[in-house]
Amino acid sequence: MSALEARLERYENPKHLVDLDVVLTDFFEKNYKRVSGRVYSRRKLFQEVKEYLEEEFDICLLNASDVRYRRFIEKIVKEKSKGYKKFRIAKRD
Repeated sequence: MSALEARLERYENPKHLVDLDVVLTDFFEKNYKRVSGRVYSRRKLFQEVKEYLEEEFDICLLNASDVRYRRFIEKIVKEKSKGYKKFRIAKRD
């Protein structure tokens, strides 16, 4: 088998695709809880989500304005504010 045939075979049989919304919802519910005050850093949450996606699914987020991360913040964390305010979440014990 030539190298080209091997590449084509790998291309035709891609890795299992995952639904990021389901994966990130599960990640959020297992690791965080909602609180009334703004206590959790935006930068820290981005770093943790980025590391999780890289380790588990080999997905790289370059910055917090990535569409996938923005959707996570708006739909799963349910944060409407923009800017530098902290999130109304806390890490679970």
